[in-house]
Amino acid sequence: MTVGDTIILREAGGGENVNSTTFAAHSFDTDAAPDYDVGGIYTPNATPATAVDCSEAGHYLASYNLVFSGTGSNRSETTAQLRVNGTDTGYGFSTGYIRRSGDSTSAQCAAAVLSLAANDDVAVYRARTDSNTGGATCTEDANSSGLQLIKLDDAWNYFRARDTTSQ
Repeated sequence: MTVGDTIILREAGGGENVNSTTFAAHSFDTDAAPDYDVGGIYTPNATPATAVDCSEAGHYLASYNLVFSGTGSNRSETTAQLRVNGTDTGYGFSTGYIRRSGDSTSAQCAAAVLSLAANDDVAVYRARTDSNTGGATCTEDANSSGLQLIKLDDAWNYFRARDTTSQ
């Protein structure tokens, strides 16, 4: 067991546009803490990484933050979610809002305890959810977005709750 093993990925380059209403995997180009994965249980799927493979089954704390800046007119909204093997988990949902009048930055974050099988892939998917026709763009800020996974102790019990109906 490798309790406490951690991977921290960040997007150093930035500049990634989020201009589609179709969910797509967000990419991270830098392993910010390569020495924290003592047991070697994490494998980014590519460079830049759009998912992290977790070789051990068990419970993981997954957290992420995304920061976008906008241009153009009218308001914009971005949505993100944690996915396992490309499937929405129902946990780790966030939304961001760019007003464009005085402030054109959106920051969003979320976290969840995930129960994973061996070799499951964890990813952050994001999309635009507005109908802005004012030529607006949402672009990821450099050195501001990240994904972190921490292996938890499987002997513990974890409480996970999520919304099951629209509220």
